[in-house]
Parts: sequence; structure tokens; C-alpha cells
Amino acid sequence: MSKKGQLTPKQEAFIAHYFGAGNFNATRSAELAGYRSNGHTLESVASENLSKPEIRDRIQAEFRAKGMAADEVIGTLSDIARSTIDDIADIDENGFALNLIKARDRGKLHIIKSIETTKYGLKVTMHDKLDALDKLGRALKIFGDPVIDLRDLSDDQVLRLMERAAEKKRAQLQRNHELLSITDSETIEGDTE
Repeated sequence: MSKKGQLTPKQEAFIAHYFGAGNFNATRSAELAGYRSNGHTLESVASENLSKPEIRDRIQAEFRAKGMAADEVIGTLSDIARSTIDDIADIDENGFALNLIKARDRGKLHIIKSIETTKYGLKVTMHDKLDALDKLGRALKIFGDPVIDLRDLSDDQVLRLMERAAEKKRAQLQRNHELLSITDSETIEGDTE
């Protein structure tokens, strides 16, 4: 620390990389911030940084600032779970046409996962409804999964849990990417006009 309560430039960089290219991996964030040493020592530096109150407080503040309230998360997942093609397209006897203005006006743009141009026209992929239902069920404890009350944990325990969860999510996304080229999401192919 340069002055009491102030972070050094490397510590500032550590926090920035933790939320950026370090992708919540403290060891990688330490390396990207310019701490130089072998892997084991980088782990020690990362752990030490996460235990410093000033750094821990800044990280927690960032999580709060970037976070969504629980009801907002539940609402978004509910929208995805209830979504239909009618939310984003005009449908008539001749077929359908993507209508982003309609989706925007209905507040439904967030149900679209991706839009890409193919040689056949636009390919629109909506977020997976079953995945949203699964996440809702877990959040609402419908499935009886064990739930950890974060209020019962220390700040360090919460940070470690968040790092482990981010690592598991990265591994899961990598496996999904390797195993599936197309998800069970609804896919729409239509005219580009």
C-alpha cells in the first residue's frame, strides 16, 4: 500500500484483471497485474491480495455494483422461460419475419441469445427455456438442492466460493462448447429483409 487505505498500482491492476481478463481467477489476475514469480508464489500473492481488507472491500463493492437484485434475476429467467417466437417475430399465413422493434417495445430483446447472418438469411437463437426453468427451480428451491446462506460465511469464504463457481462455470462452458455445436435453444432461420 502506498498510503494507509490506498492501493498500489499493481493492486489496482489486480482488481481490474480480476473482473476482466483474469475472469475471477486470482492467480491469473496477479500474473496479469505484473506480479512476477513462479505459479506457487503467484498463488500466495493472489491469496494475500484477497485477504487484504482494502482489496477485499473493493472487490465486494465491484460485485455489488455489477450485480443484479435477486428479483431482477428471477424476472429475467422467468421471461426467458415464458418466451415464445411471437415475442420477437411477426407470424402470419406466409411464415414469419424477425421484428426487433416489436421485441424492444415488449421489453423482450434479452430473450435473444444471438443473431447471425448465414447464407440462408438470419439465424436467431433464443436463450434456452429449459435451462432458464432449471435455474429458476434451483433459485426458488423447487428441487430441494442444498443452499448455502452466504450471510453465514466470512468474506474470504464467499470469495473462495465465487472463484470455485467461476472456475466450474468456465469448465462447463468449455465442455458444452466442445460437445454441442447447437444447443436445444429455439433457432429461427428466415429472410434477412
